[in-house]
Amino acid sequence: KNGQLLSLMDSGLITAMRTGAAGAIGVESLANPQANRVALIGAGVQGEWQVRALHSIKRVSYVSVYDIIKQRAYELSDRLTTELEIPTSITSSIEEAIQQSDILVLTTQSKTTLISTNMLKPGLHINAFGADQPGKVEIEAEVFNQSLVVVDDNNLALTDGSLNVAHTNRQLSHQKTWLEIGEIIADKS
Repeated sequence: KNGQLLSLMDSGLITAMRTGAAGAIGVESLANPQANRVALIGAGVQGEWQVRALHSIKRVSYVSVYDIIKQRAYELSDRLTTELEIPTSITSSIEEAIQQSDILVLTTQSKTTLISTNMLKPGLHINAFGADQPGKVEIEAEVFNQSLVVVDDNNLALTDGSLNVAHTNRQLSHQKTWLEIGEIIADKS
């Protein structure tokens, strides 16, 4: 009312927490109910909050962590083991992490494809959050072409989200509207 400061908030932390919650909703709504072994690719703040959110809904029994910066992977692994009492391991490759898991969480800043169809296994649930700007890409187009794809927002997924590079390069086998997570939650699919 009078211009007096009421609060200072760290938008990065709030965003990480919100996105972690969105990931947990995706797993709870779409993954195999027994899925609880997580491969985390990207050990930054967003990766940590993804695991914390999955832990809060009791969907983590084990986490395999991969990051190109090994020290960051070790630090996150130690924190998760200590604070959440989750068994963890550091993997030397993305493929190794995937083979140990039934939930794959991607939170990288990659501008090159990290995940291809030959790395996947039946029933694997993927939460992809790293491709959050045009030009960022984690997953090759053929993975989308062979999978059930559910997005937060159709328009955003094509311009700034996981589908942006495949869409821009016209690599998607069908230019359509994908299911949105809100439709799944509301049981409108």
